[in-house]
Amino acid sequence: MTQNNPLLIFRLGSVGDTVVALPGFRLIQKAFPNVKRYVITNKPVNNQACALELMLENMGLVDQYIEYPSKGTLIKKCISLRKIIRDNQFHTMVYFHQNRHLLQAWRDFIFFKCCGIKKIIGLPLLRHGFQYQYDFEKKIYESEHKRLARQLKALGTVNWSDDQIIDLALTNDEKKSALTFIPKEILDQPFIICSIGTKLAMKDWGQENWLSLMMALSKQYSHYGLVFVGVESEYQRSEMLLNYWHGKKINLCGKLSVRETAAVIECAQLFIGHDSGPMHLASAVKTPSVAIFSRHAKPGCWYPLGQHHKVLYPKGKTILSTQVSEVALAVQDILMEV
Repeated sequence: MTQNNPLLIFRLGSVGDTVVALPGFRLIQKAFPNVKRYVITNKPVNNQACALELMLENMGLVDQYIEYPSKGTLIKKCISLRKIIRDNQFHTMVYFHQNRHLLQAWRDFIFFKCCGIKKIIGLPLLRHGFQYQYDFEKKIYESEHKRLARQLKALGTVNWSDDQIIDLALTNDEKKSALTFIPKEILDQPFIICSIGTKLAMKDWGQENWLSLMMALSKQYSHYGLVFVGVESEYQRSEMLLNYWHGKKINLCGKLSVRETAAVIECAQLFIGHDSGPMHLASAVKTPSVAIFSRHAKPGCWYPLGQHHKVLYPKGKTILSTQVSEVALAVQDILMEV
């Protein structure tokens, strides 16, 4: 492959999807260091998602972004995508997609071949390579980080002992900018970050549980500051929760870019939140987290990477079966260690 034939990477998703894909993106960068790398990706369909482009800013993993066609009929989308691929003369593609059924995989293979792609990396066809492997010893499934890396095994292997594999490479300017949003009285003391954000209702622990948690934690940890982060639509709900905190506090929902959010989380002693994008940001910046999960995914698949997190997977049928006391105990365990 020469610079005249750039590499196409097919990757859709938002914040969490991008963080778990970072080991794979670094594999791609290492395998194609001198080739211009294009990513075709989707734009957010609502204000609770963030474009992949904003996540990977300043990281050097991607040279250019192409918007995945999102409007019109399926046929119109296919025609538009085919034109994009042919106009850019892509011959090699890394298929870096999430779970696909075998029929969907074959459909995509045939489509991209018809678009002129000669070599497709990461698209298993003879067996269902998208399945999560089960760890019988730990009794959980492999993480999406590792499944994606396994999907790209033709490009090499990931050193999972390297704690930089999901690093966001935050710049000093990004860190300085983020800190300007936090009052000095909070920066001068340890503080906790919370986010109630999630794109799916079934992954929401519920306002009543969050209120009870705020009241319980405020009694014991009011000497900690409390910061809420998230998108603008979460501001009012977060403000209600902050009313129950007796210590220093601030609501930053809707005020930070996604990378500034990561920089703020990096300064905190603890992150508390749902299975969400901010949870994965906490993992990327190595801030311990208490992650409240639903049964939307199998246990292990979307857990934050690292050993310094407390994951609460519901014992009952829904996320509401996780008790406030369980979350409070997980918070206590982490704060005793940091």
